[in-house]
Amino acid sequence: MAASPDVPLRLVTLVIGTGRRAGIEEEMLVHLRGEAASDLRAAARGRPRVAVEVLEGRNVAQALGTTSWLPGEMIICASSATGPLRRVFPGDTSTKIVRAATCPVMILTRQTQGGENSRQTLTK
Repeated sequence: MAASPDVPLRLVTLVIGTGRRAGIEEEMLVHLRGEAASDLRAAARGRPRVAVEVLEGRNVAQALGTTSWLPGEMIICASSATGPLRRVFPGDTSTKIVRAATCPVMILTRQTQGGENSRQTLTK
């Protein structure tokens, strides 16, 4: 749906830090921010009306609170590829996003054996 010309898309990723700014942690966060931004730009390359944003905070709620969500926006989370339960239940980060989000959230679970994505829509 977002591939249609009239639907803007915003690709967002979260970088979670402890809030302590020890030298090594700050270096790691700088590296994570750079990697995340680079990955988002690569995913958006060649697609008009795609914005990218790296949100940072001490926890998921704080990171999500660093941006504004427009009326009608929806957060779509891709489920982790780890563990068989991720096919049915959202992962830890997705659960935190659902709890902290101020707009509807859809979680795309891992691919099933048939190759189709099962979808689980969660809203607050």
